[in-house]
Amino acid sequence: MLRSVILLLGLIAAASASAQTGVGSIPVLPSHAGGQPIYVSVSIGGGPPSPVSIDTGSTGLYVFKREVGPDIALSDVPIHQSYVDGTNFRGVIGTARVVFTEAGGRVETRPMKIGVITEVFCSESHPDCPGSDRKPGVMGLGLDTGGRLASPLAQIDGPGADGFVVDLRRDVAPRIVVGLSPRVLRDFHFASLKPGRPSTIGLPSWDAGSAMGIYGVDGQQSAAQPVILDTGEFDTVFDPGPIRSMQLGPHGFLLPGQTFTLTIPGALAFAVRTDRSMFIKPKATPRSNSGALLFRSEAVAFDARNGRVGFSP
Repeated sequence: MLRSVILLLGLIAAASASAQTGVGSIPVLPSHAGGQPIYVSVSIGGGPPSPVSIDTGSTGLYVFKREVGPDIALSDVPIHQSYVDGTNFRGVIGTARVVFTEAGGRVETRPMKIGVITEVFCSESHPDCPGSDRKPGVMGLGLDTGGRLASPLAQIDGPGADGFVVDLRRDVAPRIVVGLSPRVLRDFHFASLKPGRPSTIGLPSWDAGSAMGIYGVDGQQSAAQPVILDTGEFDTVFDPGPIRSMQLGPHGFLLPGQTFTLTIPGALAFAVRTDRSMFIKPKATPRSNSGALLFRSEAVAFDARNGRVGFSP
């Protein structure tokens, strides 16, 4: 009897710990020592562990045909995806489970739709895009579930599909925490999102680029504008509006030595002194893009259950 009680208490304690910390942690890896953490390792349809880049600014998993295993059902439904850098993918939709091979804890999806890439090309406007059929695939983590493909993290098998935290801060081990809990979110401040397109998979759908932010350069401020929180874009792009006194280089980026800020009222107060490692471009745009810069110093929570994004420095 005593042994049964101890076992029961152990199970309760384990369940409580899981509820506080999320259901799993996925390490995010650089392509080389000292590089920017951007890749996670996945196995698709029983295939080999393969790196895919994490992209919070797009939606859906796209992988090359050579990377999928035997347990995938390929269709003849064509798929096309383009990215802001000019890279274009063409292929077909397949259905398979996705397993995060380096995760702490068992993290896998139920059978889900995947873009299986058979062709890569550059758009006419970006003929020198970095697209290549030898590069890793792309895992779009956007919260909009209204397209033909949806984020793998929205389709986790079991608890955990309610949201995730991308933590790429320089002073921590880079990771994605899968599953949200009071303990995970205790240091975050949130901004609400607008609904996304009607879901095609029966899950919540949110426009993760609808939080409103105000940019600043040396104390001058822009008008409020939507902010795409985008790990997949190296450049930070914003509409300066009334900001005039900016020091720009020959390619239109802010020069070093200026104070750059992004404020999302009630949620984020980001400020940085520009240097040569930062590529921040002011230009007219309907939606700004945080780029990867913000993720260097802020953990970002994507709450799919409640339709909000949160920030923790």
